[in-house]
Amino acid sequence: MPILTPKPNEEKDDYIQRCVADLADKNEGKDNNQRVAICNTSWEGYRSGSELMEKRAVVAELRVAQDQENLLTGYSAVYNVWSNSMVGFEERITEGAFDRAIEEQQDVRALWNHDPNFVLGRTKSGTLKLSSDSHGLKVDINPPDTQWAKDLVESVRRGDVDQMSFGFIVRKDKWYEDRDTGIAKRELIDVDLFDVSPVTYPAYPETSLSARDQMLLVAQRKVEHSLSLNESESALIMQLAEKLEDVDASEGSQSNEDHQRMLEILAHSEKIRLKNLHRE
Repeated sequence: MPILTPKPNEEKDDYIQRCVADLADKNEGKDNNQRVAICNTSWEGYRSGSELMEKRAVVAELRVAQDQENLLTGYSAVYNVWSNSMVGFEERITEGAFDRAIEEQQDVRALWNHDPNFVLGRTKSGTLKLSSDSHGLKVDINPPDTQWAKDLVESVRRGDVDQMSFGFIVRKDKWYEDRDTGIAKRELIDVDLFDVSPVTYPAYPETSLSARDQMLLVAQRKVEHSLSLNESESALIMQLAEKLEDVDASEGSQSNEDHQRMLEILAHSEKIRLKNLHRE
């Protein structure tokens, strides 16, 4: 069943109330306690404060363990492999990025297709075990004795499902520009982990932002790390700044703040461009 996602700047209590009411209207969930639990899981997955949860996928890393009939095992993330070109940058996960999350025993779920209604395992209950080696983030999932989980295990055994994805929030990363190609690079150094998920159709990358908003986020991060913007990013920032300038002040101070932020990004970007020209 589709679950509502949090709106920008929405408070947790407001979201839970809206989400529970929506599930009740659709006659989803056994009772209100279950609906609250579902909505809480959705909140934790998509938002921690105002921070963005991102998702990444790995190909051909999931299988049924040979020594245990129903145990799913594989890698939800692989270290030191550069992604294909994403929205304005390339990315890799550095070895040890999940060490703190594992050491802190963060409450991580194994979900089917990132859907909180289909929980395959959980670190807190011992049905999901996480470990890190030189290859990546290894997962062992002990699925529940339910028909849908048995069907998934059979799909994995047949090779119909062999890919995984993970949901995370970045705590520490590193951005820089490749001197040879000019491509922005991002290294994930330390992350909080929310879920690991067998998936039917993995997308790399996937975030809870639209493509436009993701480009805006990348532009902001580039400026923060003194990297120049490409033509598409500069055009987007200019377009947003012009639109926000026309917004009537009666619509609230948030629009004015957003407009100022766009102008600051443009100003910083121009300083970086001029600095690079001077170096040349």
